[in-house]
Amino acid sequence: MKKLFMILLLLFILFGCEETTFIELDMPENLRFTDAIYFDVVEHATSYVIKIDDEEVVVTTNRYVLTEEGTYNVRVKARADGYVDSVYTNILVVEVDFTFPIPEDVIINPDHSLSWSSMNGATGYVVLVNGEQHNTSSTTFDLSTFYPGVLEVQVKAVYPLGSSLYSTLLVDEGGAEIVGTLKYNYSIYSNFDLDVLYSSSFVYIKDYRGTLDNTQYQYLSQTVQLDALFIQSLSLGYQTFTILTLQGFYIIDINIITTEKPYLINSSEVFTDFTKNLILTFELFDGFIGTLSGNDITTDDYTIDGNTIVIDIDYVEAKFIADEERTTLILVYTLEQGDDIVIGYLFIKES
Repeated sequence: MKKLFMILLLLFILFGCEETTFIELDMPENLRFTDAIYFDVVEHATSYVIKIDDEEVVVTTNRYVLTEEGTYNVRVKARADGYVDSVYTNILVVEVDFTFPIPEDVIINPDHSLSWSSMNGATGYVVLVNGEQHNTSSTTFDLSTFYPGVLEVQVKAVYPLGSSLYSTLLVDEGGAEIVGTLKYNYSIYSNFDLDVLYSSSFVYIKDYRGTLDNTQYQYLSQTVQLDALFIQSLSLGYQTFTILTLQGFYIIDINIITTEKPYLINSSEVFTDFTKNLILTFELFDGFIGTLSGNDITTDDYTIDGNTIVIDIDYVEAKFIADEERTTLILVYTLEQGDDIVIGYLFIKES
């Protein structure tokens, strides 16, 4: 009996004390209120719990509109499957008062100034530029002093007994610069949504016809993703999109092709600053990645995982260090589908 007890005790120690460890999400930062409740997005978060007094509201974006007047105690935390909820932020006291007129006719002018109509009874105005408040008694405000960059601007009127809500958010892209160009391939026979940009400060995406709507793309987990059906509706050849972020413009070139054979989704021309491993993604159409060769690369220098190849950046950097005159590192990959073999080339360059 004593031996059986000891066995049971040992099993309890070995298995009963195991715990599953989850990573806790970061707490949302910069909780604020202008025309709505805002906070900074949290990496990996897929939803947020906004606690308004004693009521919890779950949202998937970093914005929430209060529709009734009153004074509220607001806190927010981040949430995602497989992670521990973040802690709540400190309480933000929000006062919603719709009685004070909001500035009207707010526009961004060609001379890079913000202007609005004079409001009766107003003693001044507050201009919000990328979250920073600027007081003025004028009905115009020079935005060019904040260039270069992308500006999110709003204005509210200040009255003797209080202030209005902020006007509708406007984006001044006049100081934006092109910060990157990304190239992709996409076959009309593919059916996956295409991730085109990871950014925590996405503003909009547009093509030559104008700004895309939410049936053509989605912005989820800080990733801009084009809808598969939308891409399949585009004409063959290169289609260009422009994505605006608070850092500037990204140009997205997508080559629409008709192949049913495996192909590289990324551009074959890869630029690196030697800080991150290189990740290549393929559409395999039930095929598989065969080999990666050239320039003395070995299986110790890369890994194949499903439809991706990850190249160790230490190998790439070493090749450029060994040959100071090198401008391009060329590698060859093969993709196999039945009896067909696709041969492709990678051109890795220092950014």
